[in-house]
Amino acid sequence: MKEIGIINRRKSGYILSVIILSGSNESPVYNPAFFVKNWNAEIASVLVNGKPAKDARIGINQELEGTDLVVFLFLEKDKPVTITIIPE
Repeated sequence: MKEIGIINRRKSGYILSVIILSGSNESPVYNPAFFVKNWNAEIASVLVNGKPAKDARIGINQELEGTDLVVFLFLEKDKPVTITIIPE
């Protein structure tokens, strides 16, 4: 089973999310997707290991209860990956 670590920090009234996925040769990280309920920011940017994600799909879903975020990464890694989602 993959280990997942999530750290949330407040940035200008929004939450900055850091997600750590433990990839390995036996269990690689393969096209991860994330759903963040009540994101409530207009848009997000995504960093992979501290660099802007090259191939990410980001969607905002507006509901009556708030705005949700969906992130999909075209990514294959066989080592730990740190994904940072930053509100803008």
